[in-house]
Amino acid sequence: AGSCAVLDPTAEYSSLKPYQMPGIYRFGGTGNSNSRHIQLDSGAYLIGDGVTLVFDPDWPAAGSQSGLALDSSSALVLNTMRILGTAPCTPTETEATHVNMSAPLSDLPYSAVCAAWTIDPRVAAGVKPGANAWGYCDPANLGNSHCVPRSSYNPSTDYRGVTFYFTPDGNWTKDHANINIQDRFQLNGDPGLYFRGVLYAPYDNAKISGRSGFNTVGQVLVWSAKFNGGSASIDLDFPYRPGSAAPYLLEPTIAR
Repeated sequence: AGSCAVLDPTAEYSSLKPYQMPGIYRFGGTGNSNSRHIQLDSGAYLIGDGVTLVFDPDWPAAGSQSGLALDSSSALVLNTMRILGTAPCTPTETEATHVNMSAPLSDLPYSAVCAAWTIDPRVAAGVKPGANAWGYCDPANLGNSHCVPRSSYNPSTDYRGVTFYFTPDGNWTKDHANINIQDRFQLNGDPGLYFRGVLYAPYDNAKISGRSGFNTVGQVLVWSAKFNGGSASIDLDFPYRPGSAAPYLLEPTIAR
């Protein structure tokens, strides 16, 4: 409660393991549901720029003590950094403002809407190519506290940045008719949600309700979406021009 945690994709204050991808945070594992949660108590903030959160199939449904557990007056703020100019993943949109919610971390070279993991939605068949916006952390230099320089943030042009990715029941091994629809993205009460980029949860119901204003919500790709609440407001902020795109399976390290 009353605290702020910052997700730092550059490992500025720690070291990445050889198997980790810079900026990609993965959540899951064994144990009861109450031991697996991102819990923000009253007045707490979780902030990150140039990051992607990936949730395993066993990540529990959202609740007061499990999954995404955001209390009153807390906020989840991801990929909202704005840098003047044009980001690679938004070649048709020029950014005119400058915002760094992740201070004291330094600015990225581009707006964080590109996230850490970007995919190409234009491909119409097969596994969709993906790319990491950060360079690899060299295992030979793990002792270096600055393992990944912030200047290496360089997303692919025209690729979409993924902020949230929820792996479905069965980890894509089940026929779609047999996949259980889950409820892992639920924000109730008075939390704040600010993210740019894609919320990709094709087999999850998403619900955002309460009395808070959700001032920045990116593209929401889910099984069903429900937005409601007394005096609540939602500002959809997705700086991409509309275009057709087939459903896609994401692969972060294709051709590597």
